[in-house]
Amino acid sequence: MNTKIQNKILRKLKKGIPINSEMIDELLQDHKGKITDVDRLWNRYLGDAPIKKREMPEYALSNEKITNDFFSLIVNNKTGFFSGIPINYTIDKNSYGEIDGEISEIASLKHKSHSNVLTEFLLRNNIPDLDAEMTKIVSVCGDGVRKYYTDKQGYTRVVNLKMNEVIVLLNEHKEVEYALRFFKDYNDDDELVTYVEFYDEFGITYFVENTGKDKDIVKYILDADYSDNPVQHVFDFCPFVYFQNNEESMSDGERVFSLIDAYNTVLSNNNNELNGFSMSLLLFKSKNGIDDKVVKSMIDLGALELDPEDVVEYLTKTLDATFSDSFLDRVEQNIFQFSESVNFNDEKFNNLSGIALKHKLQALSNKCIALEAKFKRSLTEQFKIITSGWKKIGIDIDYLDIYFTFKRNLPPDLEYEANWASKMQETLSHKSVLDLMTSVDNSEYELLEWGKEQQSSYVQLTNPNTPVEELYNVRNLEEGNADESK
Repeated sequence: MNTKIQNKILRKLKKGIPINSEMIDELLQDHKGKITDVDRLWNRYLGDAPIKKREMPEYALSNEKITNDFFSLIVNNKTGFFSGIPINYTIDKNSYGEIDGEISEIASLKHKSHSNVLTEFLLRNNIPDLDAEMTKIVSVCGDGVRKYYTDKQGYTRVVNLKMNEVIVLLNEHKEVEYALRFFKDYNDDDELVTYVEFYDEFGITYFVENTGKDKDIVKYILDADYSDNPVQHVFDFCPFVYFQNNEESMSDGERVFSLIDAYNTVLSNNNNELNGFSMSLLLFKSKNGIDDKVVKSMIDLGALELDPEDVVEYLTKTLDATFSDSFLDRVEQNIFQFSESVNFNDEKFNNLSGIALKHKLQALSNKCIALEAKFKRSLTEQFKIITSGWKKIGIDIDYLDIYFTFKRNLPPDLEYEANWASKMQETLSHKSVLDLMTSVDNSEYELLEWGKEQQSSYVQLTNPNTPVEELYNVRNLEEGNADESK
């Protein structure tokens, strides 16, 4: 997804040519179009529709600017459906080695230790929230970026970024080879300047916009605020990961913006017509004519003297509400159809469940399946970067052993799921069945609890301190035999 300029700079960097002011300026100038697109899409999500900028002729009696925020509805529905149930991150226990079909105690302890590291990372960074926000960012803008760094306490931290504040240079596998983060801030002389951070697999080089006499020759210089520049980071790769909404990096609203604009225009125009009725023109038909004095007298007295042949009536026109409603209904239907979304306020959803509900959600599900594939690629790349840093402090986790389980946020149909699960017990493993159930958030936790319950029941039945009479209910058996003998 690189531009021609980005590919040119990427080739230079791969040849060993260090980043310089000319390269930075070329990249920033080339990125202006992307910044404009991201700003436009994000502002549109926040409610800045074109209808709000509409101007009407001076003679127009009304200029309503009604916005129907279909775009944010499409994005929020998808975000809730895709990431309303947090992605489940687990480490494959089987990869830690087996002896006679069972994991050794040492391997089990190592797996538990690594799982605790992963859990702490997820909790410390509130990853479910970041995943939901990244879903929203790529749905609105088409793509986004995640940055990784180490805080002062040595913990790995994560931050989501939109593409209007970062440039990434990708290889053929869509892995970030180099990244350029930029922002504006005031320098020590209270001048608003651009700061630039250049990232590669080794470290970070800090630049600042040149305000000296030679600023027309060298636009960006090394930032003197950093005594060590560049600064080495802890990872073995450039600490950025690129996320996509789809292969084309297209926003969920791009295909339906014209339909949304048409809906807003028609509804606003209809409201203009209704306002026009409240400002109707009074038509006078009189041989003697009418002047301002007569009109003022009519307003003051609430009455009007007319000759027998004079006529006074309101000038009106008919508003075809049936045609307008039919048009708006068709446009709304097309908006949801071509955005591959659903209208959850539709009455057809009231009594749907099970397969019928899934069929109704098929278009949205298909869109989320494509997004899930993109997310898995990015998350795999994420843990490749993170684990490279963990290895330097003695935490040797193979990033390929980390698995991600996605679940759609469907209304629960527990009876349907229970029947399905009971039928699949003989075909699938317990973990696979639990992973596919929307009512179960963490299959490993449920299996662990189930194992504890089974173990507790076994211990209770085989407790050597339990009296034999109580264990086998001998007394009841004797009473039963006595009753039979009677």
